[in-house]
Amino acid sequence: LVLLSYVFEGEEELEFFSMPSDVRHHSMKGKFLKLELGYEQKPIKLFVRDEGSVEASSECIVFLHGLGSSSFIYRHIFPHLVEKNYHVIAIDFPGSGLSEKPYLDLGWGIVSIFRDIFSEISEKGLFWRFEQLFESGTFPDPVTSMNRKNTLFYNAEELADSVDQVVNLLCNKKPLHVVLHDTSVESGLTWINRIPSLVRSITLMDVFPGIPSFPAAILNFPLLSSLMLCSPYLQHIVLSQCCMRNPSMSETRNHAFLLKYKHGKKTTLQTWKSGNSSFDVVSSIERLSGVPVQVLWSNTSGRGWYKLGESLASRLHNVSYVSHNGGRWPQVSLLMLFYFLNNYIGAGLERRISNLGV
Repeated sequence: LVLLSYVFEGEEELEFFSMPSDVRHHSMKGKFLKLELGYEQKPIKLFVRDEGSVEASSECIVFLHGLGSSSFIYRHIFPHLVEKNYHVIAIDFPGSGLSEKPYLDLGWGIVSIFRDIFSEISEKGLFWRFEQLFESGTFPDPVTSMNRKNTLFYNAEELADSVDQVVNLLCNKKPLHVVLHDTSVESGLTWINRIPSLVRSITLMDVFPGIPSFPAAILNFPLLSSLMLCSPYLQHIVLSQCCMRNPSMSETRNHAFLLKYKHGKKTTLQTWKSGNSSFDVVSSIERLSGVPVQVLWSNTSGRGWYKLGESLASRLHNVSYVSHNGGRWPQVSLLMLFYFLNNYIGAGLERRISNLGV
């Protein structure tokens, strides 16, 4: 099973020309920013789609995605908001989508250790370890010295740092309207509480810490997850049952590509394990002193999920609640455009938009 999982997984990086056409078009619309994150503040390339007005008077809308997805899910919304003179930003978190994905690979025992040693020799030379022994008096551990310092742990603080750096680079102290989807609520609110004076409104889109729509537990099983990523039909079953309503096969292939792109399966699993299921959304929002909040919640994902949304909305102040039937990834459908433009822009910013053409 171990050997089969390596065969199916394919460790080689997937290049630009092998991207599905929709993903390639999305990547051409965005850009990469170099940030400094993690244990040693090492540089990492983050993909950002940044469009719309750059005038100081314009307002900035920041979109954050949940586990197993990326900025790609917001691509249909961009043109409509850019037409309304908004500055729109969607971020691929570190370890997601097209962003760089350093990962901590503890691997399969001695095989992983030999692989780490080989990588270290290739990067630092044959005698680096002995030099460290003479300088510090200790012999560095292979895994901790080579992996832990060169990776991210994908916790809320690190992900919040990535958003903070992107917004500082691109928004220049503009008023912010923040859209948090799925598990991004933890890192998103961690970041928002650092800059509360800039935030004008928050939209919570099917969010609940520790309960991602994408079934990340599958990724714990190497053979099963590899088979899923290699089979469009299995991918389609997972996405249609857990995330989207009636996705097309091309849409399924797009998201499967982004999930496995450059070790994405490993970093998605690490992000899931780093999440805090006890994170208190309500108390975090209450610290923001009356920022208007909109809750968008799926009514097609089971009665239990629907009750969670109603319970969350009832505990928040200054909130508007909208249920939708677009699944827990509603951004990919035109239905989501209707709800977002008509309710978020209309209620959150106190404007009404007519004749949506949807």
